[in-house]
Amino acid sequence: MKTQQISLVLSIILLLALVTTAIIFNTKKPRIMVLHSYDTSYSWTRNVDKGLRRELNKYHDYSILWHYMSTKKHKDRMWLQRAGIIARKKIKEWEPDVLIIIDNLAQELAGRYYVNHPRIKIVFAGINGSIEPYGYDKAANVTGILENRPCHAFRELIAAIEKKKNADNPEHTEKKIRIRYLLDSSSSVLGDKRYIDQFDWNPLIYTGSFIAENYAQWQEEVLSSADKTDYVFITNYRQLSRSETDHELVPPKEVMTWSEKNSPVPIIGLNPFNVEDGCMLSIGVSPYEQGETAGHMAEKILKKNITPAEIPIVPNRQFIIAMRKSAILKRGVVLPDIYEAFCRATETYFE
Repeated sequence: MKTQQISLVLSIILLLALVTTAIIFNTKKPRIMVLHSYDTSYSWTRNVDKGLRRELNKYHDYSILWHYMSTKKHKDRMWLQRAGIIARKKIKEWEPDVLIIIDNLAQELAGRYYVNHPRIKIVFAGINGSIEPYGYDKAANVTGILENRPCHAFRELIAAIEKKKNADNPEHTEKKIRIRYLLDSSSSVLGDKRYIDQFDWNPLIYTGSFIAENYAQWQEEVLSSADKTDYVFITNYRQLSRSETDHELVPPKEVMTWSEKNSPVPIIGLNPFNVEDGCMLSIGVSPYEQGETAGHMAEKILKKNITPAEIPIVPNRQFIIAMRKSAILKRGVVLPDIYEAFCRATETYFE
């Protein structure tokens, strides 16, 4: 009996020792916090996460916390400020060694408060436009990957469409092709606008951009587009209230389905998810590259004890093409076969 009691006590002591060791080990593990501007209902965010996990899942000796701010679903400034306060509270509680911050609003509402923080290192991804508004240009604890629209690739796509049109119709008269950018008023898209407005679009004629403050303005611009352009290109439309008096946000699929049906000219997206929403064709920044690059940078900081200042900020280089075949056929647009083959290979082909 006494032997059994001693065995029980020893077993309890061993179990407590193992639990204590596990707790101490996990407490001492480096910590990463991934802070997203948006949430996982947004395919961009889900695919950035896929890229992050490809890198972060290679290693198991650190702890990770994921936090999603859901800012695409709200326009109210007070709500956004509260989202920033909650995010900063999470950062304070988690005390991450590396803070991976995705997309512009998370930089504005949280990231900029940790510039030159003595302990927290920042890796950003998904910044449209300049890093200066967040103070990252003067920060020793920040690195990351930019998100500039693949304008060169878009220009080549238009050239491919027009070349095919000319080859299939010898009587077709070549002309200078006009393009026009239609966008909502979300902060990340306004960053895109500055980059797109300054890009050298030659030989295309860039007729400018139009910021729709609500869905009614968006619809009016789409319906009148034939007078201004040969192609409309878009990035985002998730911040469109229904009208000046109705502030309900219009579902993105409703916006894109209506636009594709009613536009007198072809619409091409600069985000892969535009095609998911109903657009005929898109060519956009690779969310996988954004996640993979940010994850790899975080791993270098933690594993190799490299400071962010030693890791150069890099431009995005990869892009994703997506197409919706039924919409392309309806428009009578013909593309080289390589585009469909690429989309099928990357699972961005929709019937």
